[in-house]
Amino acid sequence: MSASSAVAPDSFQVFASENRADIVLIVSGLNTGDLHATWGEEWRTRTVEWQAWARECAFHVFHNGSLMKERVVKGARFCDG
Repeated sequence: MSASSAVAPDSFQVFASENRADIVLIVSGLNTGDLHATWGEEWRTRTVEWQAWARECAFHVFHNGSLMKERVVKGARFCDG
């Protein structure tokens, strides 16, 4: 994950690996409150439920700088930041 700047970033990006070209999600509009999610090519066909979980996980890491601990329901899910 990276932010557009160190001070008052307007967006953040989530990567699937160390390769920054492997984009999962870009969230923009952080300063205006007009949030917009743009999904990477491989991720835009995921279910609405999965995308909601991924967004929540990304926001948690962005705001807290730490991993999210969640209950395991119907299989394992984790957020590795």
